[in-house]
Amino acid sequence: MNVAFPFILMVLFLILINVYNTYGSRALNMRFRGAKKHIWTIVKENDRSFRCNVCDMLLISVEIFCCDSCGVCTDSPCLKLADSKFNCKETSVESEGPMKHRYIKGNLPMGSQCEVCEEECTDDLRCIWCLRTVHNTCRQMLGDVCDFGKFKKFILPPNNIIITKKRSRVGAPVKLFHISEPPWKQSWTPLFVLANRSSGNMMGGSILSEFRTLLNSCQVIDLSEKKPSVVGDWLSVLPESANPIILVAGGDGTVAWVLSAIKKFTLKRTPPVCVIPLGTGNDLSRVLGWGKQEPQPFLPKKILERISEASTVNLDRWSVNVKSRSRLSRQKSDYFMYNYLSIGVDALVTLDFHNTRQSPFYIFSNRIINKLLYLIFGTQQVMERQCKGLEQCIELYLDGHLINLPELESIVVLNIPCWGAGVYLWTLGLENDEIEEVGKQNMNDGRLEVVAISSSFHIAQLQVGLSQPHRLGQASDIKIIIKKRAPIQIDGEPWMQQPSDIHIKWDSQAVLLKNSTSPENNPGDFSHEQS
Repeated sequence: MNVAFPFILMVLFLILINVYNTYGSRALNMRFRGAKKHIWTIVKENDRSFRCNVCDMLLISVEIFCCDSCGVCTDSPCLKLADSKFNCKETSVESEGPMKHRYIKGNLPMGSQCEVCEEECTDDLRCIWCLRTVHNTCRQMLGDVCDFGKFKKFILPPNNIIITKKRSRVGAPVKLFHISEPPWKQSWTPLFVLANRSSGNMMGGSILSEFRTLLNSCQVIDLSEKKPSVVGDWLSVLPESANPIILVAGGDGTVAWVLSAIKKFTLKRTPPVCVIPLGTGNDLSRVLGWGKQEPQPFLPKKILERISEASTVNLDRWSVNVKSRSRLSRQKSDYFMYNYLSIGVDALVTLDFHNTRQSPFYIFSNRIINKLLYLIFGTQQVMERQCKGLEQCIELYLDGHLINLPELESIVVLNIPCWGAGVYLWTLGLENDEIEEVGKQNMNDGRLEVVAISSSFHIAQLQVGLSQPHRLGQASDIKIIIKKRAPIQIDGEPWMQQPSDIHIKWDSQAVLLKNSTSPENNPGDFSHEQS
């Protein structure tokens, strides 16, 4: 009892922290779609005051509903009236022509200044498209036509999405649309933002909310409601002058999902993908210079500025064919790999965490708790060693050559330098001349690096730089024969694999954006970077 009591207190404390992080944050991401397409979010914010746009009452100690897209705010009694009184941002229009300012009164960001007289704006007007603030008395001098503001090159203007109504052969009404070019077509890079609102301790929902304020709502896609293929529908009707960009907020698995969806798009030109990391891991985001976790505080305008300065880099896309060795079932499965594939103890730890997270009893959504769970499952494997003797259950062929395996509990096939939430595995502990000897690593050279890990304790040593992996070689064609049921993961998505033949070969390349503020000069070569 004396031992259990402190443990119970610690668990209760962590639950309270998790509840505070979830329900004491700026937005609860409880979304209510109104009749005018408003996306209502319940807001709790202590650093500014809000007024109801319907009754003009100061909202204190009440639930505050704000529309993510247009910024209309109201209290619960006025919610239905706000739906009928205020139109949200229009996604499209029925005729071309200059776009006029659409103003919403009040609830301006702190420090807002009038675009005309440069004096402070408090309870004045803000255009929901260009986000300029102006006094009501200065409004005439600003003019009627909206130019969509500083970040217009990222916006899909509603006056360029033209809806036409026709009738089909059977007489049913059909809505068709086409997208025309805006006046700034030479620099037009419409941005499409994809995230799951529940990802990253609900940070995904906050990111979607922020970008709905800046962009056309059709450019912001919640992956918990729609699939990435929705983006392909929009990309297919863009004019050739457009240079679209896809921004994915999520972990490695989400990014891989979107990259695989883009592969299926029938487009003349592949749009580059930018990554905002959410959750734990985020190895691809690290090597692209976007960081190991979402920036705090999250400043979407700063993100857009960095996207403007980013450079493109190619990433090898590898096809992974898994064929069952069972005589009763010759089932085949095909996957794409972008980061890494592993078989063994690290995949087992990831699988244990994945199963825990999918459990209805999983009440935590916190990065610290997630890391603690990884530590617990990793420590468990130090003691149990369920993958011990894996080398006896696996055959590895690199470019057709059978490799003599050492004692190991995991095999890792690397496409990018970073693995295991920040470990630069291939070059770990090597000097420059030694890197030349084992072979440089590049994520767009058509080669993969293969290493062996001896145990879960070996993983812990690698995490702190006290050991090196067993480097098995580089190859462009890899075959792995699994003779016994074993855990496997591809880009952080784990499962238990029955005996099978795995064939990994080069397929194509994805295009991504690398943060130009990152110190790495060569966007493809990370041979000399350690972490």
